[in-house]
Amino acid sequence: MKLGRNKPCPCGSGKKYKKCCLSLSEKVSNILIDDQQRKNKYGDVRPIISIDFQDNKFVAVGDELHYASNDKWKTFPDFLFDYLKTKLGSKWGNEELSKLESEKHPLIQWYAGMVKFQKQQVKDTDGIYRVHPDSPTFAFLSVAYDVYTLKHHSYLQNTIVESPVY
Repeated sequence: MKLGRNKPCPCGSGKKYKKCCLSLSEKVSNILIDDQQRKNKYGDVRPIISIDFQDNKFVAVGDELHYASNDKWKTFPDFLFDYLKTKLGSKWGNEELSKLESEKHPLIQWYAGMVKFQKQQVKDTDGIYRVHPDSPTFAFLSVAYDVYTLKHHSYLQNTIVESPVY
């Protein structure tokens, strides 16, 4: 049975449905539509969970909470740069940096290319680079996002393992 906009609200408030729970129903509907559009575009993955609080940005990754000042992480890619470095560890990074250029891991080579590319760009007045990434930057960010996704969406691993193979 469809509720009429001018009928009493079923919540018992005594107000008309349009003045009470209809707007909440529409908001929930919009959230569900946005969520479905995100799933259609990116697949069955969890949304990025982040919040700005007291001049810091917090990002949830699976069961972990990461944070930095809003000056350091202005965008999600800023977070990804740091996240991959955190996951790989400073020991590994320092060992790779001490190697000859030709012997360095591709991630370190991409990172160096990304830093070089970034130095050639101009930040907007808000301190954000608004450019299309070059190949090393795109490659580094892709790996960083994949590592983030594996941790943030760990429930997908079970879904993939339990899925029947046809």
